[in-house]
Amino acid sequence: MTGHVMNFRLRPPKRMFFLALLILAAGAGIAAYHLGEDRRFLPNSRANANLAIALSSVIAGCVVIVATAKLWFGHLWHKRRH
Repeated sequence: MTGHVMNFRLRPPKRMFFLALLILAAGAGIAAYHLGEDRRFLPNSRANANLAIALSSVIAGCVVIVATAKLWFGHLWHKRRH
């Protein structure tokens, strides 16, 4: 770190984090559906629930990485001179 305060434009967009939370909530809802009272004893219900949780976690993680991608590379932090 050079001691400079980061530019306001480098702040990750809140919409991306909201999208990641929405994806996680959808995955949890699908998993809860497959683990419900009436579907709990079906042969593949537990596997489907685990798959829904895993896929939603991976997709939400990718969204968070894309949202914070500019912060990972210091050479993109240059100040624009007008």
